[in-house]
Amino acid sequence: MGAAALVMADVIGVSYLAVISAVLVPAIACYASLFLAVFFEAEKPGISAAEDDEPIEAPDAQDCLKLLLVFGPIALIVWLLVSGLSPAVASIAAILMLFPMSLINPAIRRHPWKLIEALAERGLAFDRFCVTSPVCMPNRASRMTCRMPSGHGVRFNGIPLSKRNVTFVELLRDAGYATALIGKSHL
Repeated sequence: MGAAALVMADVIGVSYLAVISAVLVPAIACYASLFLAVFFEAEKPGISAAEDDEPIEAPDAQDCLKLLLVFGPIALIVWLLVSGLSPAVASIAAILMLFPMSLINPAIRRHPWKLIEALAERGLAFDRFCVTSPVCMPNRASRMTCRMPSGHGVRFNGIPLSKRNVTFVELLRDAGYATALIGKSHL
């Protein structure tokens, strides 16, 4: 639900705190109903928790540091979102926080280049990429109309797309597909 709230806050343009406040009660009700369903289903055949005679070990310093590695970026994301920053900025800050925090892991401290090699192996390289304009709105209009800025007339940000331009969304709607207005420029 947290990821959905991030996307929803970014798409509809409201703060993350407002979205979280709106979904908090249904989310708690959902988790409570799942907990109660498992509890009562376990009661039917008489399943109970096993008695464990072994004492539970207290976490050592390395365990606490590993927990910090998991919950540190999450806490940073929540703090930045509640502060009013966009989900994109919060996620980039959390990723940047993970690099120095990954040194908590002794294996990475011994071989730090393995982290960089793993990122390089899983990453993508765009060898060729073309945009129609150095600013965003003409690019969005080009994607919607399949025309260059000279053809659709949007050459700068803030200039709306003329109604005379037919977008691929209108063509899909006319062909019987369900369409909706989502995100910037309603792509």
